[in-house]
Amino acid sequence: SIATKSPLASPVFTGNVGIGTSSPTAYGAAATTLEVKGVSGSGSGLIKVTGADGVVSGALYAGGSTSMTIGTQTNHPFGFNTNNTERMRIDAAGIVTKPYQPAFQARTAQVANLPINQTYIVPYGTEVFDQNADYNPATYTFTAPVTGKYQLNASIYLNNVVVASGYVEFYIATSNKNYYSILSVNGFDTDLLYFTMPHTVLADMDAGDTAKVGLWIASGSQTADLHSQSYFSGYLVC
Repeated sequence: SIATKSPLASPVFTGNVGIGTSSPTAYGAAATTLEVKGVSGSGSGLIKVTGADGVVSGALYAGGSTSMTIGTQTNHPFGFNTNNTERMRIDAAGIVTKPYQPAFQARTAQVANLPINQTYIVPYGTEVFDQNADYNPATYTFTAPVTGKYQLNASIYLNNVVVASGYVEFYIATSNKNYYSILSVNGFDTDLLYFTMPHTVLADMDAGDTAKVGLWIASGSQTADLHSQSYFSGYLVC
């Protein structure tokens, strides 16, 4: 049924509305307010969006009972907005970009004479990028903005690691768990002028959980140096 408030007002529809069908039906347990049914023989129901210039900018259609498509049918990108801001885009080639998806990378400066026999938080103090502003370069800490699984990657580039150090322990510390990597340097027959330790983990993090990187050099009379080509990065996977 159609009710109007005045000759100039838009029509107000009450009850269930069908386009292409006079008997709109419920979908599962949900009541159906609007049902669009395809023309007989076409196998699809279609909602077409056309701009003021007459160009079709998008569509929603069902290909029979096996598929559902929403998006543009022309050589244009398809965007998703929240809070009046584009959050995800699929371009005409099918490439997906999410400019607000949490992702960061930071690196260290050169540090001489690392401490021995104590916890050392690796100072990744220079941001390379920080897509959602979740990394704090002053505290070398990433804070998860939402609950999810985060891919965290860290590396340290060390100079002058002496075999008398015994071992070097390198770890990613999150609010839930520490993830360790270890190198037994006393297994080498000479000091290491250059050595890189990579470390990576898919970590379960709740909103507000933090992640930083720690280093422990067990002993030795001469300490190693940290090279500026040491990195810490991460992003939200799912």
